Amino acid sequence: MPKPCVIFDFDGVIADYGKPLLGLRGLLNWLKKKNIPCAIYSGATKDEILPFLDAFNLHHHFDAIVTIDDDPHSGRFHFRAHSSASFF
Repeated sequence: MPKPCVIFDFDGVIADYGKPLLGLRGLLNWLKKKNIPCAIYSGATKDEILPFLDAFNLHHHFDAIVTIDDDPHSGRFHFRAHSSASFF
């Protein structure tokens, strides 16, 4: 049976106008207490995501971060291209 996990997009889901979305930290803390792994899967770049996570001390909540940088030749970011990868 697959292990449950939560996969977040970045823009508008984690970050909202340069700040963490209201309630995000509480949700991430609850998921961590339940041992539910979390990942970011986004069309944003690592240069956009990592400084944000570090600035708000959120990096430790995410077990994997997959960005457009991981598939730069696609022109678009496709979940199916990475969905078989083992994140956790």
